Amino acid sequence: MSLMLFACGTDKDDTATAATEASGDDGTAATGFATEDPTEAPDTTANSVTMPPDTDGEPLAPECACLADEATCGATLCDGVGLSCEEPSCEPDHPVNDEAALACALEALRDRKPGKVSWFIHESLGQYAYNTGVYIQADGNAIVTQAGGADLCNYSGPDTRMALQEPAYFADCLALATGRERFDCLTDGLGEELQVCILEDKYCES
Repeated sequence: MSLMLFACGTDKDDTATAATEASGDDGTAATGFATEDPTEAPDTTANSVTMPPDTDGEPLAPECACLADEATCGATLCDGVGLSCEEPSCEPDHPVNDEAALACALEALRDRKPGKVSWFIHESLGQYAYNTGVYIQADGNAIVTQAGGADLCNYSGPDTRMALQEPAYFADCLALATGRERFDCLTDGLGEELQVCILEDKYCES
């Protein structure tokens, strides 16, 4: 008796289909993970940060507009009054430089006379300087400018719009016994800050 053996072959088309399913339609190796579509735009909103707008070059608020040309904020009413000290901090009894200018400034603030009054404190022979200008406005408030320096740094601002103490406050200042008391009363005569007009600008030498 003769025995005949038949080899069972695999259909080529079935083999190709199985290979394609295993490797993926585009011929890349199957990894079990979804692949990204390179044509799809990435999502940039998940960790986005909203930045504040750039305010450089913006015009001043109408209430502060005169600071674009400070001379238009008001004419100078009195000479500057202040303290000039050799020591790092002026002593409590250090005299003011100009009693007449001090009286002029207090009277202008009492009477709400539009224009500029100013004061300063210079310590360590001017190494530390603090200068304040007050432009009394018709509405009874003031535009206040600041500038000065310490060590190797100079600053200007912040320039603000501020309320003033009531007229009776400055009348009481004028009645104080000593010039130094009247000066300290003057420098405490600014009230609530109403508006920041110009931010502080500081420069230090290296």
